[in-house]
Amino acid sequence: MTEIIDADVLDGFKSVTQYDVKDFFVKYLDFIDNEYSNIINYYTGASAIAPSTSFTKLDYLVKEQKKVIDAFVLNSASLDNYKYWALLEYVEDIGHTLETAKNSSRWLRAAVTQDGYRQQVISEHMTAQGQSLEGMERSVIRSTSYRDSWVNTAMENNLAEDDYNLDGGYLIKIIYKNNASLFLEGVVDAIDEPKKTYGLDIDKRITFEDSDLVVLSYENTIVQCAKILTDLKREDDPAYPDRGINVKAIVGNTQMGVTYPTLFRELAGNFATDDSFRSLSITDVRKILDVVYVDFTVETKAGDFFNKSIQL
Repeated sequence: MTEIIDADVLDGFKSVTQYDVKDFFVKYLDFIDNEYSNIINYYTGASAIAPSTSFTKLDYLVKEQKKVIDAFVLNSASLDNYKYWALLEYVEDIGHTLETAKNSSRWLRAAVTQDGYRQQVISEHMTAQGQSLEGMERSVIRSTSYRDSWVNTAMENNLAEDDYNLDGGYLIKIIYKNNASLFLEGVVDAIDEPKKTYGLDIDKRITFEDSDLVVLSYENTIVQCAKILTDLKREDDPAYPDRGINVKAIVGNTQMGVTYPTLFRELAGNFATDDSFRSLSITDVRKILDVVYVDFTVETKAGDFFNKSIQL
């Protein structure tokens, strides 16, 4: 937005709506200049102290931004000049920024622990019999300073000395050390449990419920994703027309004429575009009457397996 909003527009808005939007802009600029960075530092782990003042100002601005929008709606007949619509666009843009700030923990993939946020993926581990916290740090979390770092793991799980022994069977949340953690480009969330590596998506059938788009569960999201990638054919995606299975190389050919290594590569290429999946393996190629099926298994980053089949 490049339109210049002068004092006359702000004063005119206040005269019509009895709302001082100038004061709202001043407080918003103060938040951006002095408070926003505190929230980012907290969620990235640069600061362990929750910036309560910054969060309070953010909550206030979110509420005030909605009040400004309501003022526009209630007084739309008197605010029909273009200059007020330009002002509205500025306020709407501010709303987007504030919502981004509210969801900073998700955008930064910051998962909560007992002693603050960590900008890393948190997973769960079931301890084995005879496995100490120090041993788990060395063999599972791969910490090079495991003799000391086990204390941090205990604190992150709020474990007292008598809360843990060598009997095993304890479910502990862990953060991988030395770049052994995983970062998912396709998932915007605070990943503090394995199923969140699946991400969330809307139903591909564009279904509405309670006047809003239906959002799938984590499990249904990964199932839908696997289905989409399995069925993706060449030229299905306008942005990447060369991505997908080349149907022209299959249709009209006999089973012996199909170049299976190329087909397998294309199928693997489909799943490689989504980093929620770890691997793909072909389990069987079978023929039923005149139809050839390729069965395969995909593994997610959470360690779950899905058996799929594609018809040639």
